[in-house]
Amino acid sequence: MTESGHANSTHHPLPIRRLLAIACVMAAGIAGLWILIDRFSDVDMDAPTPPPATDSPIATPTADGIVPPRAGSLAGLLGYVPDLLADDALPLADVAWYADIDQWMTARSLAAPVTPDESAMGAWRAELASLALTATFAEHGLDQAWRDAYGFDLTQVHQVLVAGQAPDYVTILRGGFDREALYDAWVASGYQAVEAEGATIWTLFPGDTIDLSNPASRPAMGMLNNVVLLEDGTLVGAAKLPRLRSALRVANGSAPSLADNAMVASLIGPATNSGDLVSAVISRGRLFQAMPSDVPESAVPRPAPPTLGHMLRSLADEAALAAGMPEVVLALTGIPPPAPETRDATPAVATPRASPDHPMRLLLAFDNRDDARSARRVIEQRFQEHRSPVTGSAYGERYGTTRVRVLDVPGDPALVAIDASLQRGTGDWLVMLAERDAGFAFWLDPDIANDD
Repeated sequence: MTESGHANSTHHPLPIRRLLAIACVMAAGIAGLWILIDRFSDVDMDAPTPPPATDSPIATPTADGIVPPRAGSLAGLLGYVPDLLADDALPLADVAWYADIDQWMTARSLAAPVTPDESAMGAWRAELASLALTATFAEHGLDQAWRDAYGFDLTQVHQVLVAGQAPDYVTILRGGFDREALYDAWVASGYQAVEAEGATIWTLFPGDTIDLSNPASRPAMGMLNNVVLLEDGTLVGAAKLPRLRSALRVANGSAPSLADNAMVASLIGPATNSGDLVSAVISRGRLFQAMPSDVPESAVPRPAPPTLGHMLRSLADEAALAAGMPEVVLALTGIPPPAPETRDATPAVATPRASPDHPMRLLLAFDNRDDARSARRVIEQRFQEHRSPVTGSAYGERYGTTRVRVLDVPGDPALVAIDASLQRGTGDWLVMLAERDAGFAFWLDPDIANDD
C-alpha cells in the first residue's frame, strides 16, 4: 500500500501542469478570437450575397422624366393639336372627339373590310355607332367619293381625333395609309403643294377661308381642305391653312399642344386612367350649365314652385345640397374597350350584340378641391333623390350603379370622377351627351338663378 501510495503522490503534479497549459492555450486562443471579432465588428457577416448583374433593359426616361403617351391614345393625339383653349377659339362646348377604331374592332373580333361590298361591312359599320366620330366621318368616311378625293377611307383609319368647332376643325388621323396613294389622290383632286413650317402642306384653298366649291372639299365638309402627312405617318388636316400651320408648329415643338394645357392635362393624367379609354369627348363646362330650358319640372322630385326663377333657386340652394353645384370648368366623357366576345363561326350570326352594363367614365374639372368636394356631395344626392330631366326616370335606369369620388391628383384643378355603367348599350353614352342627360352635374349661373 505504501509503494502504491508513493507512486500516486509522484504522478499527481504532472496532469495538473498539463491541464494548466491547455487552459492557457485555450485562453490565448479565445483572446485572439475576441480581438479578431472586435477588429472586424463593422462587417455584416449575415448580409445576403447581392444578385449578379443582369442584362435586363431598363426604360430610359425622357429628358423631362415623363413617359410619353402611347401612340394613338387620346393623350398622344391631343399632342398634335394646338391649344385651342388658350387662344379662345372655342365659344361652344365641344373641344375634342376621339375614337380608337382599331382597338374597338379588335375587341369585337371584327377585321376591317377590304372592299366596300363585303358582307362584313354591315357589322363593322354598325360598331361605329359606339365611337365618338363626327357626323362627317361616320356618314361619309366609307363613301367612294371620299376614297377618290383623299386616297383613303375609314377602314384604313386606326385612331381619329377631331378638335375644335365647326367649321374650324383640326383632324388627327393615324392608320395604315399608303403614302403614294394619298399623294396621287391629292394631285388628282386639285390640291396644291405649299412649303410651310418645314413640311409640304397640300391645300385646296391657300388662305384663311373655308370654301366648299371644289368637289374634293365636299365629302369631308371642308375638314380636309388642308392636309399634311408627317414623317411618323400621322395625317393632319384642317379646314383653314393657318390652323394647319399652327398644328405643324406643335409637331415641331415650337408651340404648346392641347395636351399641354393645364386643364386638359389634368383630365388625361395618369390618375384618371384615361389611357385605357377607347373613345372620349372633351367638353367645356358650359355643357353642364343649366339654362331655363334645361330644368323642366321632372328635374326636381317635389312639386314645382310657381315661378321658373324660384324653381332654379330651389335646385341650387336647397339645404340638402349645401352650397349648390360649383361651376364645371372642363369635362371628359369616355368608355373603355369592350370585353372580347365569343362569336358564332357562322357569318350570318356574327353581328355583335349591344353590351349592357358597359363601363362609362365622366371626369369633371373644377377650379379647386373645395369645389370638387362640394360637387361630389351634390352629385351623389342628386343621383339618389332626383330624376333625369330628359327621361323623367331615376338616373340609375340609364347610368346603373354609380361611384362618385374626388381624385387625389397634384395641383389644380381638382377632379370628380363618376364611374357608371351603360344600361342601354354601348352607344348610349353619345346619346346622353347629345341629349345633355346629366342634370346631376348641372350648375346654375347666379344671374339666371336670381332672375324671377
